[in-house]
Amino acid sequence: MQDVQHKNPRLRQGYVGQAGPCRQWIRYSIVGIILSMLSEPLHAGLFYDNRFFPLTLYPYVTHYDRDRYATLGPFMTTTPSSFEREERDMPLFNILGSFDQKAIALAMAQAGYENPFIAVGQEDLLLTRSTIIWNMNGKIQSQGLFFGAQYGCSRHVTLGFEWYFMRANSRLIFSPEESRDRIPELDVILRSMNAQLGMNGTQSDEIGMGDLDLYLRVGNNWDYTLKFRHIDLGLRFGLLVPAGKRASICDPASVPFGGNGHWGFYFMGDGEFELKEDWKLGLFIGLSKRLAKTQLSRMPIGSEPINYGVVVGEARVNPGPTFMFAPYFSVENLREGFGARLQYTLSIHGEDGWTDKRCDKTIPVRLRSAVESSRWSGGHVTLTALYDFGKMKVKRTAEPVVYLAWDVPVNVILTHRIPKTTKVSIGIEFNF
Repeated sequence: MQDVQHKNPRLRQGYVGQAGPCRQWIRYSIVGIILSMLSEPLHAGLFYDNRFFPLTLYPYVTHYDRDRYATLGPFMTTTPSSFEREERDMPLFNILGSFDQKAIALAMAQAGYENPFIAVGQEDLLLTRSTIIWNMNGKIQSQGLFFGAQYGCSRHVTLGFEWYFMRANSRLIFSPEESRDRIPELDVILRSMNAQLGMNGTQSDEIGMGDLDLYLRVGNNWDYTLKFRHIDLGLRFGLLVPAGKRASICDPASVPFGGNGHWGFYFMGDGEFELKEDWKLGLFIGLSKRLAKTQLSRMPIGSEPINYGVVVGEARVNPGPTFMFAPYFSVENLREGFGARLQYTLSIHGEDGWTDKRCDKTIPVRLRSAVESSRWSGGHVTLTALYDFGKMKVKRTAEPVVYLAWDVPVNVILTHRIPKTTKVSIGIEFNF
């Protein structure tokens, strides 16, 4: 259940804290250490099903005579706004719904709160305006450390894990959708609304782990087949462990580090075809599903965005499936160990299912807006420069591969309600 404590009694009702988060992290770390003691290779894991952070799959620089791989590296992201659709941009947090101050005030009154317009003596603003729309602009920045390993127990069976540690700072900035008079009065009312709803502010600074990805892969490879120098094909099954930090219902700018507390699994096929020496064409294609879970959530009475849902109570959320498609082309020895890779990643997430699980449903909720805002899709182009320290060695030992990757959001195909997150990663790979 959501880890929430607040002076607002409405947010304390039904609260049950998470016991022993440090013990959970220790258990997950032990699992990762055990996996790293196994043995044989493939490609990097971490299924991309978080709309705010592009946790892009980067393929390893494979060496066919080596059977152990590990990776480590820092990354940082920045998100200034969001894509809507049809090559249009939208304010960052508007992907969660439209913020109509009048509609939210009326919903608050229906839920038993004091109407914020009346509370500050500005009832005439409520009566003379049909809508009072604010854009939810903002910014999300993060810095983190990504690490993982892949090893196998035979020629055809591979085990691996991917995990990351991250700090994220997000800020929500309200601005009127159009020029209006009496903005200072509306701003005072907005602050009153935040206080009544138990919001801690419009800025969130969080630090913690992401979700842990554990996977098993079955595959095979062939030399000099179908006019390719080398072919490597496989099918993997992955488990997504909800070790990541969840979004706080008391911080409207808070975003989850992973699947927001939902366990998940995925199936993925991968293939890499070496056209000629060091020229490789590859593909990832997969489908993931997070499992349903009941937890403390915000729910809208009317048309509120989900992060400003007036009702706080138990809701069962059944996340929609996520489809991922990622082709890439790499040249690993352009000149004395230097190489480059071009990759495109498309992710499509279906609608989440929402069910009101409160015992007392005296105050009705309308969950359609939460369902509609949960669907998203979009893509990133990844430009990678790499250097293989062992490429020019007559006999390779433990020389690493270092890389610099730049993930650029693109509005090319099926883009819908996804943040424009840019990511820069610096990594080092080892094979043994």
